[in-house]
Amino acid sequence: MVQNRHSRILPTAPHHVWELLTNVPYELISSAPYEGNGVFPDAWGGFRAPSGFIPNAPAGHGPFNYIVKTVEPGRRLMFKSVDGKSEFGFVMEQQRDHTKVSYVLDMPLHGKEYFRYQLVGRHLHNAWINDVFDNIERAVTLQLAQPAQWSPWVKLLRRFIGTVKVYDHTWNEGKPDTVPGKPEKIMATL
Repeated sequence: MVQNRHSRILPTAPHHVWELLTNVPYELISSAPYEGNGVFPDAWGGFRAPSGFIPNAPAGHGPFNYIVKTVEPGRRLMFKSVDGKSEFGFVMEQQRDHTKVSYVLDMPLHGKEYFRYQLVGRHLHNAWINDVFDNIERAVTLQLAQPAQWSPWVKLLRRFIGTVKVYDHTWNEGKPDTVPGKPEKIMATL
């Protein structure tokens, strides 16, 4: 079982973090299509929720597809894998005059999948979430005290696998269309 947790303390209210994550005003659950914004880096394949943030709606980023699970404006935005085995998302907690925003991932992996995640996926995933948190902090404070740095391993992996920018982010029956260079084939061989 993989459990991955990240958090950051931000000098703002939870509803502001919610609005940055969803591009949707606080207390509004929207079925309007969502195609990324400044907090989800394009370098990682952006983010999409073509049916908006409503439970059981499709969502994803880069080559990854998932489903909106829980929508609690200003508190939780959770997703589940298409097979329903993994859960991940954002939790916002008010703490005095600031917000603790956390990203949680629970994913049952065993054997070769666990090894592949530890060798490749974990490093790329951690770099992605740190970039998202950097963008949220930058939007809240208009500066960034300590920008996250990609490790040499992440840089090498991204160079070897290719960036997820090779994906066309259009939604096609729940699966993004891809263009030549398919990094998912490389990942499958690791």
